[in-house]
Amino acid sequence: RDKNINFLALIAWRNLQLTGLSCCGIDNLAVFFQQANKHMYLAPFVDLVPGAADGLKKENQNMYKSFKQWWVETGRRPMPEPPMEYKGHGRYEWQAMKVSMKPSRVPVGWLDFIEAAIALRLEDYEAARSCLRMALRKNPELQNVAKEFLPEVVDIISGGVVVVSPPVVDESKKYIVCYNPHVGLGNLAVVMVSAH
Repeated sequence: RDKNINFLALIAWRNLQLTGLSCCGIDNLAVFFQQANKHMYLAPFVDLVPGAADGLKKENQNMYKSFKQWWVETGRRPMPEPPMEYKGHGRYEWQAMKVSMKPSRVPVGWLDFIEAAIALRLEDYEAARSCLRMALRKNPELQNVAKEFLPEVVDIISGGVVVVSPPVVDESKKYIVCYNPHVGLGNLAVVMVSAH
């Protein structure tokens, strides 16, 4: 039951973050507090935004009024620590619900791989090859993913080394050499302006 309660808390909280001041976000979190016996949160949470109680569904308004009356009669104690806060513009914060993923969840070289995919989508084959080469130097295990998602860029994979065909140079076009292709368009613009 406790695991299910924690899961429901995450779902209700995420729903509130996505919907902001809409009735369904506030309603769902208020109902969660009632069902999870987190009664000390219910009235103070709804009261964080003036008029939020008026937007609750009718059956939830009755529940809120009952808990509000109990809360007032017991001395209007504050929310348990850490308290929830309303930051304005439909944004709520609650330290208890700040979730972060371990850095190890993102494989080494993945950002370079993503850059290669974006460059390929933009038909910038040289940048795609360069980014993929960088990703595979950092993490050779991305080879299988590269074969599946970037077959246009990976010409031959042999002996654990990616072999890319040399770029075809169109003499009618001029190229700017950028050693770090994923630095962004802003830096590229600076390089172009400074080259003239």
